[in-house]
Amino acid sequence: MTPKREIVTWCIINIAPIIVWTFHLCQVGFPGIYTLLNHTDAPQYTAVGDWLFGGVYTSYVSTRTYLFPLFLILVKKLFGLQSFFIVQSLLWLGSVNFIYASIHRILKQPMLAAGFSLIFILNLSILSMTYEVLTETVTIFFCSLLIWIITGINSFRDVQIKSGVILLIVSVLTLMKPIFEPLFVLFLLATVFLFFRKPEIRTRKNISWCVAAILLIGVQLFISVKYTGTFSISGVGNLTVRGYLIAQTYCHSHFDQIMEARRVVWQMSLGELMQFCIANFPELMRNYIHHLHFNISSYPSEASAINSPRFELEFMVWWNKFHWLAQLALPVLLIFSAKKIFRDESLRWKSILLALFMYEIVLVIGVSYGQGDRLVLPAIPFAFALYAIILKVFFLKRQNSIQKFTAP
Repeated sequence: MTPKREIVTWCIINIAPIIVWTFHLCQVGFPGIYTLLNHTDAPQYTAVGDWLFGGVYTSYVSTRTYLFPLFLILVKKLFGLQSFFIVQSLLWLGSVNFIYASIHRILKQPMLAAGFSLIFILNLSILSMTYEVLTETVTIFFCSLLIWIITGINSFRDVQIKSGVILLIVSVLTLMKPIFEPLFVLFLLATVFLFFRKPEIRTRKNISWCVAAILLIGVQLFISVKYTGTFSISGVGNLTVRGYLIAQTYCHSHFDQIMEARRVVWQMSLGELMQFCIANFPELMRNYIHHLHFNISSYPSEASAINSPRFELEFMVWWNKFHWLAQLALPVLLIFSAKKIFRDESLRWKSILLALFMYEIVLVIGVSYGQGDRLVLPAIPFAFALYAIILKVFFLKRQNSIQKFTAP
């Protein structure tokens, strides 16, 4: 495709989301303060943000990391809280562009990249998240940025060179959603190891990225130690595991109300908790798989919360069912294409990193329930990139080889 046609495709990719955004806005209206703070988590972020700027201390400091509340209150003080919708809309548009650029890097086919981007644009749950003060929109933006960086990797040498900037983005993602904490630790250890083994990658830029990442996490650890007495990034993981998956399992096995089950589970020691999980492992896994299925294919609760019209909600129900089937098919397709992917060093490292991040998100969401489809939304860009790799391996490479064979 000529550069002129690529520019036309890029224009379409930016005009299409503006059209969808405008149409959606005409349906639900500009969000007021009530809509922005409608979700139960939203006031918690504003409370932590106000505390950071000298307000009253809040116990939510133990479960809400500082970066998103800091960003929220800065926007609020500069432009007003309602402007946060515009800021998140711009981040959503940025995500569309990063997804297009990433898929284009993989497939070298602007029209196919545009197709993936349009599917992303038509996920009205992601668009609806811009109407609420929640971390999903910012998280999806940084996930899309991370995917763009990963798709620029063509060898293990590139992984080493980009280890610093990847670590920095993972640190930001960890402060947005603590589910990324294990990956931050993994990349931190890997980066430190590479710095000692490969002196040539200890560039000033790489060291700067790493120092920035450690400082961002260090600030959160300092807050946790000083104000909650725990050396951890967030207590939300423990809260979710105990209060949702384990409490629900206890509730089913003892026929108690969920609030009573949570009270009992919170009083359990770590040893008692492990003993209970082992004794009730089949029920625990049944609940986990049910949550996993529900959180991917469920009703678009956040789109409903902002009073989206019925036809949009019905469309998203079908979108989510399709996404569930796509998630089921993805590991099978990855296994069948693994041999071809691993022959290509570029695709090998792209696939490993993309799958690592996607399954970190997907597998963790099975712990919680009653959240609608919002928890799985950051995994969607990673799934798109992996499907693009599978498409390249199974179809585009075969097509290119046929064209070479038949060429005069």
